[in-house]
Amino acid sequence: MNFLAKLFRGSRSIRQRLFWRLGVLSVGTLSVVNLIWLPSSIREIRENQAELQRVAVRSVRDQIELFLGERERQLKSQAALFSAPFVENNQEAVRLLAHRFLQRDPAFEEIGIVDREGKERFRLSRKLVITDGELRDLSATPFYQEGMRGKLFWGSVFTTETS
Repeated sequence: MNFLAKLFRGSRSIRQRLFWRLGVLSVGTLSVVNLIWLPSSIREIRENQAELQRVAVRSVRDQIELFLGERERQLKSQAALFSAPFVENNQEAVRLLAHRFLQRDPAFEEIGIVDREGKERFRLSRKLVITDGELRDLSATPFYQEGMRGKLFWGSVFTTETS
């Protein structure tokens, strides 16, 4: 309280009064400059944040494209390996190739072979035991119809924390 009384007392030297006036003027100037500068800086920060989000999303999209492209290449390569044992009706060799493929690539949960009529002839799952009675007719599914047109079809892609 004694400090405040001294501060506002009228019997101060001109130096002290000039010092306090310059101090108050400096603080006031800094406050005005910050009030002018702050809104544009906040706007710029938000714009930069939005741009960073766009870049991050593009990066994720590119990574997913690369991942799926590599899986597509692996599937085409595996399909070529499956063709000879499948044509020879060597179910044991097909099962062995499919098992090795699932061991090698954890991205796939199941692998199967569908004939020209859309009926599954073979399917192996990482998690399920599939019998010959559980093989399905897939002729009405979009992926079979696209495949018969020579096009690639990607079903739902699920990502998890470990993806």
